[in-house]
Amino acid sequence: WNTAPLSPGTFTFQYTVAANGACPADVANFTMIIGNVPSVDLGNDTILCSNQSLWLNAGTYDTYLWNNGSTNATKYVSQPGGTYWVKVGTLGANQIVNGGFESGNTGFATQYTAGAGGAWGLLSNPGTYAITTSPNLVHSNFSSCPDHTPNPGANQMVVNGASVPNTEVWCQTIPVQPNTTYQFGTWVTAAVTDPTVAQLQFTINNNQLGPIFSPSSQGCTWSQFTQNWMSGLTTSAEICIVNQNTSGGGNDFALDDITFRPICYSTDTIVISYSQPPVVNLGPDQFHCAGTSVTLDAQNPGLDYVWSTTETTQTISPASSGNYSVTVTTPQNCSASDNVTITFEDPLNAGNDSSNFICSTENQFDLTTLLDNNTVAGGSWESNSPSFAGTLSPQGLLTLTGQSGVFNFSYIAHGTYCANDTADFSITIHQQPVAAADQTLHLCNTVGDQVDFTPFMTHPFAPIAGSWNVPANLPNGSFDEAGNLLDLSGLPHGTYLFDYILPSEPGCISDTMSVDVTVTAVPVVQFSSNVADGCQPLEVTFINESIVQG
Repeated sequence: WNTAPLSPGTFTFQYTVAANGACPADVANFTMIIGNVPSVDLGNDTILCSNQSLWLNAGTYDTYLWNNGSTNATKYVSQPGGTYWVKVGTLGANQIVNGGFESGNTGFATQYTAGAGGAWGLLSNPGTYAITTSPNLVHSNFSSCPDHTPNPGANQMVVNGASVPNTEVWCQTIPVQPNTTYQFGTWVTAAVTDPTVAQLQFTINNNQLGPIFSPSSQGCTWSQFTQNWMSGLTTSAEICIVNQNTSGGGNDFALDDITFRPICYSTDTIVISYSQPPVVNLGPDQFHCAGTSVTLDAQNPGLDYVWSTTETTQTISPASSGNYSVTVTTPQNCSASDNVTITFEDPLNAGNDSSNFICSTENQFDLTTLLDNNTVAGGSWESNSPSFAGTLSPQGLLTLTGQSGVFNFSYIAHGTYCANDTADFSITIHQQPVAAADQTLHLCNTVGDQVDFTPFMTHPFAPIAGSWNVPANLPNGSFDEAGNLLDLSGLPHGTYLFDYILPSEPGCISDTMSVDVTVTAVPVVQFSSNVADGCQPLEVTFINESIVQG
């Protein structure tokens, strides 16, 4: 025997005994079928992250046995790592002769008798059987059950349960290979719906195989019994089926597709290890003033990093507002992610410092008119001059009380994350100059007469010096502006309008006092006569030569 592994196929061996004297030679032929058992492969050893799981798939085989006793084709791994193995089996050819009863009443032994008939048909009596295509055909009270595999099969063994215990229903002796695992299987159905179903006991070489098996109490419901058997050192297996239910009613059943097949096994092992994912914590959301240096650190030195910015370094320095995320991956391909929102506030701008002049005659003044166009709105106003007697509203509206002087105010743009910005405003409040009342004079141009305008110039702001606006029709030298004196001597007859202008400081307007002077010339009274003397009676004509204006 060649101990080298054989390829799948059918091998025939012949053992010959030579003739010995009158005894002829004899030949024994042996046939061995080597099945093709694909090796099961669970894949390479695997490292999973602690939050991952894995389905192990053994592939397509006839039997499965995992290290935890599972008989499914797949296994779900979700617990901490370990070693997992599976033993798969491929069933060989069926060793049972006429297991589907398609050859009729051959190939098996039984202690039941073939049905001979009666009131309900062939199987009217307990302890009888028949090979048929339906239980109803051999007993009128049985159900019409088709063969378990009606295509291509048709026959089944229908049994009216015996009332004598340990009566063998079906037996068959089969040569087996030592140290080989075989799978025995059969399909069973109740021949009639009844709770008193068969209790089948299976034995190999008089040793019970598996537990007592009962099909469904519902008629025509095929159920399968399977059990593995190890041949050990034996070379022959006598398989028997016994019904341990001896009830006379309902204890009726059918058998079909009896199999006894060798199992070829293949085993594979996989080691699944677990690796902890990295701990990634970018911290809470952050708020900063624009321009602040910010560093996000994914920690876990030496691992792989992928940021939402596509950067692959351990740290990044964002400069704009947004949500930033990072995924950190270990060499075992375990990943963890975190994200953080960074908000940058733009630096505040309260505008430029400035100054302005207003007049005390104003009732209110809006300080916001002094703000630059790019000034941040929504700031607050403060007065930095304790001596200011008026009021300042939060919106920057000054209410004046006639007070004059220099007063300081501030506009503050308040930042949430940036520092406050302040603009200072110097407001000078000037008093409005008020001139004296206008005057109207009617004077004579008497030689040597003068008129002093000084008494007319009294006003609330005497220290404020004004200036005279002399009428254009006034002869030169007639008015002394420094002394406020008008010389009336010989001043031509007419009207002269003098304006005394009080200048104003920025923010106020000038005021004027007017002196309206009407000058009437002093009459020159004179006359003459046509004769100066004469003899009486003397007729004299007087001639009026006076010079009068107005």
